[in-house]
Formats: sequence, C-alpha cells, structure tokens
Amino acid sequence: MPNATRVLRRLGRLDAVATQATRPSHLSFRAWSNGAEICLHRLGREAEDEFGAPDLQVRRADLHHARPLRCHRSQFA
Repeated sequence: MPNATRVLRRLGRLDAVATQATRPSHLSFRAWSNGAEICLHRLGREAEDEFGAPDLQVRRADLHHARPLRCHRSQFA
C-alpha cells in the first residue's frame, strides 16, 4: 500500500490513518499442499526506506473516516 500512503501523506491524512493501522513486518506466501513457505517479502522499515512510504493495513471504515472532505486539484499534480 505504499502508493496509497504517499497520496495520503500529500493530502495531509497519513497520520490520521496511521493511528488506526497496523504495520506488518513481512508478507509470507505458502504452498497450499503443505504450508511450506514459498516466498517472504520484508515490509516494515525496509519497505518504507525502499518505496518512500509506509506499508499500512487499515480497515476500510477507518480509511474513509480519515479522508478529507475536500481535495484541491494541486494536491494531485
């Protein structure tokens, strides 16, 4: 979700969302047949340093609650 958190930062709403979000440390993919780990993606500080924005997991309702009522066109340029 770093793409979305970059936009939230630009809109000044990242802090409001971050207080309601979790920051996963990693994302793990496992085989369906035996549960063996196939792939592990590091998130957390490593992902934030690489992508320039945090990876957050947030409930949709909390995200909607934190959104601004109005956006100015210059915020998306």
